[in-house]
Amino acid sequence: MIIYNDKSFVTCSDYPDTDWLDNADYVVPDGSELAEKIKALYPFFNLVTDENGGLIDVEEIPHEEPEPAETPPTNAELAQQITDVQMALCEIYESLF
Repeated sequence: MIIYNDKSFVTCSDYPDTDWLDNADYVVPDGSELAEKIKALYPFFNLVTDENGGLIDVEEIPHEEPEPAETPPTNAELAQQITDVQMALCEIYESLF
């Protein structure tokens, strides 16, 4: 897994554990605990390096989880809403005459 300072990463099953693009800031073994942690936390992490500049860990950045999306209405509920609108339009039309 190639990792860049901007926290982006690239993997390629044909070239595991190598800097196959020749521009990596860090290379982490594919499937390693660190690689899985990076994928799980992306993009909410900071890179942690040792005194030699090697990547040794990532730390999670606190962030708010997005609220779950609302459950969309069922087809039956949508059909009922359409029927209600149609009935309201019919009542308006009838009141004009």
